[in-house]
Amino acid sequence: MSEATALPLPNVLSELQALEARKAELTALAAEARKTNLPLVVEGIKSYITGNGFTLDEILPLLLPKGKKAGKPRAPRKEAPRASYASKKDPSLVYSRGVLPQWLRTEMIMAGFNPDDKGSRDKYKANHMVSSLAVGEFSETQAAA
Repeated sequence: MSEATALPLPNVLSELQALEARKAELTALAAEARKTNLPLVVEGIKSYITGNGFTLDEILPLLLPKGKKAGKPRAPRKEAPRASYASKKDPSLVYSRGVLPQWLRTEMIMAGFNPDDKGSRDKYKANHMVSSLAVGEFSETQAAA
């Protein structure tokens, strides 16, 4: 049987509290030591660089990530809005991108366009469909379909 299991529960809890308090003290001391030692570390690095015949201006760009300037976070890119096209015959039928839906293939063939040809698809969209970019977004009932 180990020593920890031989102790009564109140003693174990008391010892645990004492250890947690000691951990908090040591954590605070470590943080203070880091603050105190930082200027010494910086000065040591500076003297090492200059002692080897370099300047800080020569060394610092090599330490920073390439293509980024320190302290300036990059703004997230905004995606360009994607066009959605609604059928003029039935506005509840909406196509945005990807594989052509069967209803669109059928409409194109009935109008004399080749759904497998990009030029034909573009002409059909321009003349026979309503673009969400041209007139703003469709109503929610149209876009939901």
